[in-house]
Amino acid sequence: MVLILGTSLLHAAQVRVPEGTLVRLKVHADITTENVVKGDRVEFDVAENVAVNDRVVIPKGAVGRGVVVDVKGAGKKRAKDAAVIFRFVAVRAADNQEIPLRVMPTKSRKADSSENKIAINVPIPGSRERMIGAEKGKDFAAYTETDALVNVPDRAETPTAAGTPGGGQAGGTVPPSGSEGPAAAPELVLPPEEAYVDFRSNPPGAELLIDRTSRGTTPLRLQVPPGRHEIQIRLAGYRTWTRSMVVDPGSKPSVRATLEKE
Repeated sequence: MVLILGTSLLHAAQVRVPEGTLVRLKVHADITTENVVKGDRVEFDVAENVAVNDRVVIPKGAVGRGVVVDVKGAGKKRAKDAAVIFRFVAVRAADNQEIPLRVMPTKSRKADSSENKIAINVPIPGSRERMIGAEKGKDFAAYTETDALVNVPDRAETPTAAGTPGGGQAGGTVPPSGSEGPAAAPELVLPPEEAYVDFRSNPPGAELLIDRTSRGTTPLRLQVPPGRHEIQIRLAGYRTWTRSMVVDPGSKPSVRATLEKE
């Protein structure tokens, strides 16, 4: 958890994001029947700014997430019913809060309805083998599940930069000679809580690298600092498995890699 107390909070306005607001998402890394299992986290990048009243409430590049609810035909290259099925969970807003997401523009009457899930049952274009799933960058439409109040900078309270009309001091006010002006509110930043991540591979005994640093062999459970990390899992005679993942503070995600023989 990160708690920041400072002047920025004094110049923020709450903007209401209506339920059903469209959010364009792009798959952050390939999702296939061979590299995910039920319960795995799916990551997305927001493809374009989401604005309300000309204020960006969900910025381009923000992190969205979903969860795999079922995988069919794993390990069967010609399975007719092969599919990866997932649902959206949430997206990170401009003030760092998570807004719940759904698949359909209108809310379903049943929370577990198939309307809340996306089934991907087509081969990934250009793959050497018949890989069923969604390739990196594939575009999806998601919709906010509830109304949300997002804190965004208040344009009316934006400080004036030095050298611009309005004075050389922030806010366009020059304090009288001999006065120090109002003191800035103290800023308190708590260190982010690290996450525990389970790393597994099939077959096991593969070397795990996080941000190109070897951390041991699978299966392995490690504390990982929040943020985006490059994950590599490699084993002699198999292709290196590489993914990028975003770790949230205090979360307990898992990584499961199915290695392919060279």
